[in-house]
Amino acid sequence: MPDKKVNNLETTWERFVLFTKERWRFSLISMVMLALLGGIFLSIFWGYRQIQLLGTELNKGVEILEESHTTIDQLQTDFENSVEENIAIEQEMTKCVFKHNADAMMVFKFHNSRTDLQGKHDFFYSATNEVSQKDVNSFLPEVQAIPIVRLGKFITPMIEGNCQVVHTDSIETNDWLKGKLQLQDIETIVACPIYSRGNLLGFTELIYTSGNSAPIGEENFSETLQCFKETTDHIGLIIQK
Repeated sequence: MPDKKVNNLETTWERFVLFTKERWRFSLISMVMLALLGGIFLSIFWGYRQIQLLGTELNKGVEILEESHTTIDQLQTDFENSVEENIAIEQEMTKCVFKHNADAMMVFKFHNSRTDLQGKHDFFYSATNEVSQKDVNSFLPEVQAIPIVRLGKFITPMIEGNCQVVHTDSIETNDWLKGKLQLQDIETIVACPIYSRGNLLGFTELIYTSGNSAPIGEENFSETLQCFKETTDHIGLIIQK
């Protein structure tokens, strides 16, 4: 009898252990399956949300096009006009660079790239056109989307409609601008504002780099300033068309 009880206990224990192992395997498999199903559900949900967001953006784009009444033909016309405008601008710039023995000339435009958390606009300036001598490296890639506040006090003459001459070594109140011009090896700049229908759109720069003897002082630049202002005004008329 004792042997039978012992055997029964051993059998019961073995069954219990086997049952526990089976339950553990079942639990593990269930957890894995739940994790996989959860991952699939999250992937489907994320994809659905992306499709919704894309649809929203597309609808916004369609609304903008509808509001502006822009068609494919109008876009093509705008593109052709832009090309013609830039060709005319750069022809003026080329004549100016050679006439005044400058190293380069650039056209900058002010633009609004973003708004802050209060909904206020942050304004920037970017170079849109450049003409330079053959041995002068391009400045254009380095002057894109620069905060307008970086101009410091040099924005004031532009607002007042005046041209100005800036010698890099004489800049005292704008370390950032001075450092940038020095890195670009720029010694002197003649700058004039671009106005169209009374609005300040941007400015032009006539650039002299180190090694190119530019006249010193605004007195010696009087003729250059006047001629450069006329060129800039002409560029403003081209943009206005």
